[in-house]
Formats: sequence, structure tokens, C-alpha cells
Amino acid sequence: MRRGLARNVLAVATWGFVAAVFVQVFLAGLGVFRSPADFELHRNFGFLLEAVVLAIGALAAILRAGRFIVVLALVTFALFLGQSVLIAFRTSTPELAALHPVNGFLILLTSILLARQTWPLGGFSEQ
Repeated sequence: MRRGLARNVLAVATWGFVAAVFVQVFLAGLGVFRSPADFELHRNFGFLLEAVVLAIGALAAILRAGRFIVVLALVTFALFLGQSVLIAFRTSTPELAALHPVNGFLILLTSILLARQTWPLGGFSEQ
């Protein structure tokens, strides 16, 4: 794959990832407002997103997209790992588990920052 095309893929993938994080929040809402059984879809989709952001970080590293972008992808991946840890405390320490949605907002923030950083690499201007 040509480097320019790969950078386009990276830029588009990061914004697609942001959209997928919004879908993840919607799936959590289904679990709250429709049926607790819907949390399984939320959980499984979260694991998929965790793998996707790791792949984005690997692609950024291969393309030498910049240290900040690679680190931001790894921080987002670490935040995803933290989601599983936080939810594990729901019965023993619910106050700690309550940080799960806060961490979700941090994931959204780092995802948007990542997408904003990669967009210019794809040759797309922000006009």
C-alpha cells in the first residue's frame, strides 16, 4: 500500500473510530433503558474497539505518523483496558466502578484528539 494511501486510511479510520465510540455509548444506553441483556452487546463491541485502537496505533507507528499520535493511540488503548478493570469492581467497590463512564468520556476525548491529529496526515485540510 502506498504511504499516502495508508495515511488516508489512518485518517479515515480514526474518525470512524470516533463514530464507533458514539455507537458504544448508545449501546450502553440500550442496556440501561431497554434491557440489561443489551449490556453484552456493549461489552463485546467494547472489546472490538479495543482491538481496533491497537491496530490504529500499530498503523500509526508503521507509518511513522509521529510520536504524539502513537502515544495517544496507546493511551486510548490503556483507557479501554481500564474499562474492564473498573467494571470488575461493581460489586465490591461500586464507587470505583462508577468511574467506568467517566473513563468512557476520556476515551471519547482521546479518540477525538487522535482523529484531529491524523486528519492532516491524510492530506485533508480543515477548511
